[in-house]
Amino acid sequence: MLCTSHEKFNIIKKWMIFLFIAENLAAEQYRRPSLCRSASQWKFHVELLQNYTTCADEAAKGKTISVPGQDVKIMAGTEALKTELEPVPETSGSINAKASEEVRRIMREEQYRAKNIDALSSEIRRKSASVNVLSSESSPQSSNESSVAVSAQSTPIRQSFQGRKNTFSSLHSIGSASTASIVSGKYKPPNVLVYSESPTTTENMKGLLSELLHKHKYTIYSVTSNQLASSVWTVNCSLLVICGNVPENVERSLISYLLRGGKLLCLCSTFLHTLLPTFRTAEVRERELVRFTYGRWSRVRLMHHVFCYQNSPARTKFSREADEPPNEKDRISPVPQTPSSVEVVDSEGVTHTLHVQVLGAEETWQTPSLLLAYFISPGGRAVFSQVHLELNPSDCSEEHEEEALRHSDVARKEIIKDLLSTHLGLECANTSGQVTLTVAYFLGRHELKLEFLNKMKHLKQDGVLRLGQLGLKFCGKGEVPPPATPTLLPILVHSCPHDFSTLEYFENLHTESIGRLLIYCEILGSSMDVINGELAHGLAVVPSQQTSGKGRTANQWLSPPGCAMYSLQIHLRMDSYLGSHPSVLQHAVSVAMVSSIYEMNPQFAQVFDLRLKWPNDIYIGDGVKIGGVIATCIASGGNLICNVGAGINLDNEAPTTCLNHFIQEYNKTYDQKLKKISREKLLAGIFTQLEKIINEMQAGSVSYMYNLYYRYWLHGGAEVKVVDPSGNARAVTIHGIDENGFLEVREATGRVFSVHPDGNSFDMLEGLIIPKIK
Repeated sequence: MLCTSHEKFNIIKKWMIFLFIAENLAAEQYRRPSLCRSASQWKFHVELLQNYTTCADEAAKGKTISVPGQDVKIMAGTEALKTELEPVPETSGSINAKASEEVRRIMREEQYRAKNIDALSSEIRRKSASVNVLSSESSPQSSNESSVAVSAQSTPIRQSFQGRKNTFSSLHSIGSASTASIVSGKYKPPNVLVYSESPTTTENMKGLLSELLHKHKYTIYSVTSNQLASSVWTVNCSLLVICGNVPENVERSLISYLLRGGKLLCLCSTFLHTLLPTFRTAEVRERELVRFTYGRWSRVRLMHHVFCYQNSPARTKFSREADEPPNEKDRISPVPQTPSSVEVVDSEGVTHTLHVQVLGAEETWQTPSLLLAYFISPGGRAVFSQVHLELNPSDCSEEHEEEALRHSDVARKEIIKDLLSTHLGLECANTSGQVTLTVAYFLGRHELKLEFLNKMKHLKQDGVLRLGQLGLKFCGKGEVPPPATPTLLPILVHSCPHDFSTLEYFENLHTESIGRLLIYCEILGSSMDVINGELAHGLAVVPSQQTSGKGRTANQWLSPPGCAMYSLQIHLRMDSYLGSHPSVLQHAVSVAMVSSIYEMNPQFAQVFDLRLKWPNDIYIGDGVKIGGVIATCIASGGNLICNVGAGINLDNEAPTTCLNHFIQEYNKTYDQKLKKISREKLLAGIFTQLEKIINEMQAGSVSYMYNLYYRYWLHGGAEVKVVDPSGNARAVTIHGIDENGFLEVREATGRVFSVHPDGNSFDMLEGLIIPKIK
């Protein structure tokens, strides 16, 4: 039929209304993520519907209109636009009224969801570009060919790197980088990464950062040069610390990271010469004890890499000069002025000015000890230290050096802390004092506790049950417990904690074994250490806070107060389904955590969009991590002893977000009075659901868990890259998980196969490998 623009918009509007209703009702009926649109998709449809509605109103007035977000402009009016359309069936007034009401409801809910997800996530916009740093530094013979003359008056200098053999080469290539900024999102807890060729230096630096940074904000990892050469580490990295030499194949990744807003702390690193070639002409006296001044810290004695602008008797590995003998006139040269800026030009010709500021200098040569280099936009910052801030006094070989460093050790830590907070924008720890470990409580029915203690009696030595490096001392009535230490956990058998409601927990626990015995501790080293031995099936350990939480592959597990975390010991017969497929257990635990939350209150389906990311993460929506699971197994007789560790953000908004924050926001938006989730009720629900899932699987109903898993599956249809045994990368589509819990993918030919992670510590979906078939 023929219609005016106004009629056309009304027709489109009606069809979009029915589209909303049909999709929403289908999603609610089947609760399958594959039928549900993401919050961003719903938001787009809502905005598009609003735009078309507005345009329809304007068209009725005979105005020229354009649809926002659409590549179309329409002249309104009865004669302006006439298009053939299929007849649209008329609808009754009652259906129209219901449709309008339904659309308003959907719009309210989806605007709420979009608001929360948009507030919690941010896009990383990447645009590949080659980077050239331009500098006018050159030999007298090449000065006329320079793009900008060297200025001693802090004029911006241009440098372009192509190689490193010739000190005065006028063109040096640095590689690829992105010119877009890295926006600090709240996808996962931010990483602080440490790279050094020396394992001792790496561990020193990790320990120092753990001491100085906020305890529950950052996860601290070590990285290898191969990992740095890739880009997988950059996405969630708040700071990269580099000590010493930097391989040439890593430099391009560092430049790329810095250009996208990344932050670097470089300690006596060769990367300084890459960014600031002025310092290439200097010899370096390694590990020399000198005094330097920075801010309020005056004449502090620490070990330096001192720049020396006359030739030293022996060249060092940090020298960037050629190996040929120097000319007589080059034996003594003036100390050049540190440039105020360096211009970095990418392959598209966009110039980025890297500003340089001297923060501190050593007394001997008055050369820089601390430098700050930064981009105003997008905000990349690098602090270069020629001071060995990572060096512990005990690592010195000379007695007088060790004594001097011990005297300056407090100042050393204060200086690092100031650099981290003032110039690199990280949140540091409160210096009010160390966290004190506390005694634990043994909870459960009296007869179950006695049965457990009698079983463990023969394993005790001097009344202490030894589990690796941790000892458990169960204290009865009238027994005064010793202080809790990293190697000893006193456990009160006949007392109840004041900050964990045993009544609420056991009232909501409906299991035969799992969680029936529980060890609760307010502040614990690691709950996984408490079950490091064959104890009892279903034994749970619940801390309020951990000081040394353990994650996947010995990664750090952030354990702030407010996080609902626990460890469980599960015994499985080897001839059972889970006993022969133990890697599936972690998926069962993840499913139990998510499904138990929805079972608490049907209205939570409107509050949370909880998803499972393979293999062991729990997300809200598709971008924000709020929980995770780890599992280890050992064989004992005919059983597998599986130790599971898990946690989910319940009342702690840092470092990402938490469940009760979403409830609070939902109540505000919809004027509701949903109760916050208590830790006791949540844990009881998880244990109840987990035992049900395990029983179903062990009885042969394996699909029960898989159906639940795919209900909350995050990856359906996602595209990833895998690496075959020959090292070739292939694009594939995620298909699901196999019977052992590994990821199944489908290639373009239709072939489906399983892949394994490559062991990186950042994202298990990065670097997937195809296992070799033996």
